[in-house]
Amino acid sequence: MEEVKTFEEVFPELNLEILVSGQIIKELFSNAVVEKVTSNREKRQINIYIKSKKLIEKKDLSVVERAIENQLFSNADITAVIHPTFELSKQYTPENLYMSYKDSILDELRDTSIIMYNIFKKGNVKFDNDNSLNIEVEDTMLNRAKLTDLKNTLKKIFTDRCGIDIDIRFTMVEAKLNKFAKQNEILEKNEINEISRHLAQIEEEEHKHDPVLQLIGDLKVA
Repeated sequence: MEEVKTFEEVFPELNLEILVSGQIIKELFSNAVVEKVTSNREKRQINIYIKSKKLIEKKDLSVVERAIENQLFSNADITAVIHPTFELSKQYTPENLYMSYKDSILDELRDTSIIMYNIFKKGNVKFDNDNSLNIEVEDTMLNRAKLTDLKNTLKKIFTDRCGIDIDIRFTMVEAKLNKFAKQNEILEKNEINEISRHLAQIEEEEHKHDPVLQLIGDLKVA
């Protein structure tokens, strides 16, 4: 069995005497342990997997990520990403976890997809029983296209990260148009267009490097 080390033991030279929202960041990580540290194939990203008995907000994790980059890898182009899991007390239910962790959930959704962020932020969130979350969602094509991704992301946060079982359901309601609706629609369409453009670039690169397609092209030229 591998020895589990505290966050401070793994990063002894990291200074976390940083005041954020009236609390020293170091105190938030006082009982956090590091389960493993990995890097991606290009050695440009360091992944730090931690476990804590209390919630750590996403904004506080971001502060520590930037501190690692600036203090420990200042001369290298390396991105630090902290992947937390929480061992929470049994007093937590889906509803009071949501109330405690709402800002972090919204931050994560915004970083992942502006469409999912808007669905969750604008949706009427209700907890029907101990583990059932119902979200009222405006019935638009863009919203429907993101519901599966939103459900998977919320399950990852509640269940995989926090150990809280949850049943997530969506109730579609008639969309309300207002002066901001067109702006949101433009943002959402831009996101879809950007994804399509990125996929097209990948397909083009694969085409360039496919020897069979290159041979066909050469034969056509000949």
